[in-house]
Amino acid sequence: MNSLKLILCLLIALSLLPVVSSSLLILSQFDYDYSLISSELSLMELRELLLYAYDIRISDNELLFHCKGKEASIGLVNSKLIMKPGTIIVVDEVEEVLFFQRNGNIYLRYKRKNIEYETLIAKEEGICLSDFYRCFDDSDYSDNTDAPLS
Repeated sequence: MNSLKLILCLLIALSLLPVVSSSLLILSQFDYDYSLISSELSLMELRELLLYAYDIRISDNELLFHCKGKEASIGLVNSKLIMKPGTIIVVDEVEEVLFFQRNGNIYLRYKRKNIEYETLIAKEEGICLSDFYRCFDDSDYSDNTDAPLS
């Protein structure tokens, strides 16, 4: 009985071997750009930081803002997008950088390895309570609490 189970397990394993090997061959053909993934993670951290920033402005292709009581800037230095104070590399191997405003939002356009990327990084004035309350304005609702929700 044990030998029958062993033979059955070997047959199942051998029948799965071609499927697994062809799947691994297909997956190995993908070219992952780990530096692009790293850059996107850094940009996510930058977006999170800019949520708390205020007095955000663009000056000479540099993003200036205040956060935690200190003035900070993000700009291109030696082919790296760097945030100061300190030296935090946001994106590496950058050829060109452009910060611009569109529809009240701040975007970053950068060129890296001859490919141009554009990403939203912040609202022009960050999050303010007046914007928050504008989203939840209940002046259009009646005081009838028994009314069904639609």
